[in-house]
Amino acid sequence: MNGEYYNTRNRPLAGGDAEKLATELTIAFSDAIWPHDSPPEDIDVSNALQIADELFLVSDATKKFELPRLMSLAIRIKPSVLRDRLMFLLVEFLDVDFDDPGGTNDLLKAAKRRAFLGYSNAQALIILQWLGYVKTAFPKIECQDLLTSGIKYWRIQADDMESKDH
Repeated sequence: MNGEYYNTRNRPLAGGDAEKLATELTIAFSDAIWPHDSPPEDIDVSNALQIADELFLVSDATKKFELPRLMSLAIRIKPSVLRDRLMFLLVEFLDVDFDDPGGTNDLLKAAKRRAFLGYSNAQALIILQWLGYVKTAFPKIECQDLLTSGIKYWRIQADDMESKDH
């Protein structure tokens, strides 16, 4: 996966196209079901930050439903402070094994690992692709260290899941 973006069927994405990546996110997370009786709120630029900010406060099933919708929106909206903040929140959420020399965030890391426990190989791969796309397509975003750490974590997860499938 050196520098190229692949879809969940291991075909290269042409030029890291955001629309194709958004479609692949939808496909990879097609098993994510809204777990509540009331219909889900549409996500748009007016409410995306609040939803992303509250990801840790909702159930894992709600996270799994909302995450790809937020990720898709973040790469498709026009450049703005809001987009950069949304990407930062998502990258921070997806960075499970962040640098923590003092070990003061072990509980947070464990909670993140639990939240992603039921994700499929296709979902791990598309998260990896999204992180790689953000790192390359938005090089000025102020979370490059988190992106690098997140990419490392999700690459390991995808490789581990793939080896278990064989």
